Amino acid sequence: MNPTVQAMRTALAVACRARGVRVNVAMDDFGVGEVLEEAEAGNWSAKEIACQVLVRCCVTDGTFNNFQVGFLAVANFIDSQYRPLGKHRVQALQELQSILSTAGTEQAVRQWLDTNYP
Repeated sequence: MNPTVQAMRTALAVACRARGVRVNVAMDDFGVGEVLEEAEAGNWSAKEIACQVLVRCCVTDGTFNNFQVGFLAVANFIDSQYRPLGKHRVQALQELQSILSTAGTEQAVRQWLDTNYP
């Protein structure tokens, strides 16, 4: 398995344990499994995986669908793959949640990722 995809799977499992959610619920009901299958097949970068999980699994009809486990998993995953945000992490994640809640577009999420994880 691609190590980047495995890192996302691990981040999801940790987030699920922390929130008391079964991993198969996150994988199946929110579509994370499908995204990770595509990521594996396409050898996606960490940013692409993060973007697609956020846009396809955490947003419904242009707004955050309250899939907190997915949000937490992506936040921890992306920090593990790039230089962590450190003291700016809380502010950056609040900005991301605002993006997802108001204009959860792929372009907006990509811009957030590129700004915070150059």
